[in-house]
Amino acid sequence: MGGSLSEGLRTVFAVVLSCLVIGFVFMQWSTVKESGNAALTDSNSTITQMDEAKYTQYDATVVTGSEVVNVIKLHSNDKIYVGVNIGGTQRNYIY
Repeated sequence: MGGSLSEGLRTVFAVVLSCLVIGFVFMQWSTVKESGNAALTDSNSTITQMDEAKYTQYDATVVTGSEVVNVIKLHSNDKIYVGVNIGGTQRNYIY
């Protein structure tokens, strides 16, 4: 009888220890998952900013001559707005 009680206590101890280990693993996995999601969100934000930078680098800047033509050619597949100032007269174009 003493042997079966000892065997039962070992089994209960093993089950409790297994549950604690599994709980710890899930807790760590959740923390890692949250950190990974935060890193992914930050990297997506950075990629979006870099992607938009090719357009915003020309916002409110004065560009002259062949640089204007090169920008229009560079963005030929995109819809862009170009404001042209000719002798004090502002003309707006959408390409």
